[in-house]
Amino acid sequence: MQALMENNSISVDAKEKMSASLKRLLEEDILIVDSCYYFKREFMRYDDRYTNKTGNECFGNRLIIEFENRNNEKGLLFYLKQGIAFSNMVARKLEDFNENFTLILMIFDKTSIVFRFHKTRGGEEWLIPDIEQYAEPFFVIDVLSSPEAHGF
Repeated sequence: MQALMENNSISVDAKEKMSASLKRLLEEDILIVDSCYYFKREFMRYDDRYTNKTGNECFGNRLIIEFENRNNEKGLLFYLKQGIAFSNMVARKLEDFNENFTLILMIFDKTSIVFRFHKTRGGEEWLIPDIEQYAEPFFVIDVLSSPEAHGF
């Protein structure tokens, strides 16, 4: 993966040609249940097995983009760009909620991209602090609301 990224420019615009299924998901409303944010279509129910709201959102907002051709480097780059473009567009959608911080997370492995998002909450973390312990590379995008939204 690192070689793929080093050998290719990954300048991604949110207007990158996106699959129809991702575009449809972007058109969905964001549903708020018990102060948790979900894609409306993906929401099944709030699951009280999770110890916090962040875990609930990460489970409920898991979207897997599987690769059709795993052996083609250009194909891998295409899906990586799709995932980044999708993340950027979701970030823009979440900015409308004027929350303090919202995190968008995209994990990339050799067979798929896994996209998750959750509201950033004090005292709750989904990722372990030592990112070196992860075997697969990933991207984290913090979406920060404007200070004006909070009266600063």
